Order: sequence, then structure tokens, then C-alpha cells
Amino acid sequence: MGFPDKPLASAGIEKDGDGWLVVTQNVGGKERAERHFRGRAEADAYLVKQYALVRAENGE
Repeated sequence: MGFPDKPLASAGIEKDGDGWLVVTQNVGGKERAERHFRGRAEADAYLVKQYALVRAENGE
């Protein structure tokens, strides 16, 4: 039993000053990507799309 050779992909949302920040890690060959949104609804919609990419990246 050991650690996987490739780090798992993940996505999350954070409050960022005047808006929301969606952060993805290890998706599409990028170690970290951030995208800023003014509204929570827009950020949530984008996050749902990112979850699909995360699942695909992790082989789920």
C-alpha cells in the first residue's frame, strides 16, 4: 500500500473579498487554477462543471 503516483484532483469555493473564488487543483495538467466570480450562483454553476472534470481526472 502506498501513495498514488499522481495527486488527486480537487475543486472548491472560497469567499474572496467582493466575490467568490473557485479553485481547482491537478485538473487538466494544471497544478492550481483560480477563477473569480462576483455572484455566488455563477460560482456554484462553474463549480458543478469543475466537479465533473475532477471525477473524470480521478477515474471515478
